[in-house]
Amino acid sequence: MAAACAAVLDEPESLLAQKTAAVIVDDDEPEPLRPQKTCYEVNGVTLSVDGYAYRQDPRGGNLSAHGKATGEAFWPASRLLMDYLVRDCELLKDGRPRRVVELGCGLGLAGLVAATMLGKTKGSEIVLTDGDAGVVARARASANNARGHTAPVSCVEHRWGEPHDLGRFDVVLAAEVLYDPNVAEESSNALAKSCDSLLADGGVVLVAFERRGVDL
Repeated sequence: MAAACAAVLDEPESLLAQKTAAVIVDDDEPEPLRPQKTCYEVNGVTLSVDGYAYRQDPRGGNLSAHGKATGEAFWPASRLLMDYLVRDCELLKDGRPRRVVELGCGLGLAGLVAATMLGKTKGSEIVLTDGDAGVVARARASANNARGHTAPVSCVEHRWGEPHDLGRFDVVLAAEVLYDPNVAEESSNALAKSCDSLLADGGVVLVAFERRGVDL
C-alpha cells in the first residue's frame, strides 16, 4: 500500500526562512541575478548545485524578469526534504536497490541526496524530472558534477499528468512545487495524477513545501 507524507514550513520567520528571505525592491529595474551555489553533505560527500538567488519584486520575482525559471533557484523546503531523507527515509537506508524520481526537480539537489545515499546499492536508479527544458539541463549538469558518488542518475522532461514511460518508483519526491494560488487546484490534481502513475506498490510519496496560500 502506498504512503504519502507532506512536510510544510508554516513559520515565515523560522531560521530556515530567514536564510532565504525575499528582498522586496521597488525600483524600475528588476533585481539583478546573483549566482548562488548550494551545498549539502551526505555520507561524507559534499554535493553542490549552481543556480540563482531569488528576490521578490513587484513583477513577480527577479528570475522571471530575466527569463529564468523558478526552478533555477534553491528553495528552503528542499533542505527540509533532504534532512528527512537522510534521517528518516528507511526505504533509502535498508540496503535494497531502489528507484527514486523527483518531480519538479529544479536544481536536483534532493534527488542527488537520494542518489548519494544509494550510491553503493547496485540496481538503484534516480530520475530527475521537470517540465522546463532549461531546468532539466541545469539538473543534468548538477548530476554530472556528482558522478562517481551516486547511483545512476538520468534527467528527463515530464509534465505532470501527462503520459510517460518512466515506469514505477519506490520513492517519489517533490519540493516547493506548489506555490501559485491561481493554479493551485489544477497543479495539485496534475501532481497527484503523476504520483499515482509513478508510485510502485509499497512506495512512498514525499512532498515538502512552504505554505504560500497553497495547500495539499
